[in-house]
Amino acid sequence: EQGERILAFAGPFNSTPAEAYSMLADADVEFPSVTLSDERTVVASHATYQNGLHTLRNQSDREALFEAHFSVYDKTIYDGVLQRDWFLAQARKYSTTIEAELDDNAIPEKVVDTLVATAREGAAPLRRYHALRKSVLGLQAYRCFPAYLPLVEVDWPLPYDEVAPLIEASVSIFGPDYQATVRRAFNERWIDVYENEGKRSGAFSAGVYGVHPYMLLNYADTLNDAFTVAHEMGHTMHTVLSHESQPFATAEY
Repeated sequence: EQGERILAFAGPFNSTPAEAYSMLADADVEFPSVTLSDERTVVASHATYQNGLHTLRNQSDREALFEAHFSVYDKTIYDGVLQRDWFLAQARKYSTTIEAELDDNAIPEKVVDTLVATAREGAAPLRRYHALRKSVLGLQAYRCFPAYLPLVEVDWPLPYDEVAPLIEASVSIFGPDYQATVRRAFNERWIDVYENEGKRSGAFSAGVYGVHPYMLLNYADTLNDAFTVAHEMGHTMHTVLSHESQPFATAEY
């Protein structure tokens, strides 16, 4: 009990790496600018970086954007996360951090070992797929940033205003009530759409019991962004239906 009391006091310090990352990645970040091969200058922000991975056909452009985007992050923050986890594992007398992480749900380590081994044994088709991608894209070196590029060159921007009717139509199989709620999400401004200064990256749907879910996006007018809206709308509908059917205590799925 005394040991847990001391660990509880250390809680604010343990959250420091995550808070530092959040401030660096969102609130205080100043991403550098990159000049692309077509002479355009872009800021290597979260949305521009993601958009570039899916649209820039020139490998040097993708590499420059990748390097600029990640230049703002400090590797000591990640080291802080590792040291925190190792501290907590040792304080509670676990032999490894993975043992500490799995213990809450009573998952044996051999489950993870089997998962990793099975993934490695079955990875040959995935490796062949990426080898084919490298060949089709005509690349000398295949790194992480070509993995998102479509093999076929397409120019298919999807402005946000066009996405709502597509998503509403796609869920028609669930009936008019379901579609009406999706329409409400778009029409009643449940969604923060575009990238903005100080806004966190990525996308998520956050439930607020008794109100409605709020969706955060960083939309950049690509097909991939449209898929993200549809994906997050699924979480939003899951939340709406759960909150309509469950009391507060059991609504969190």
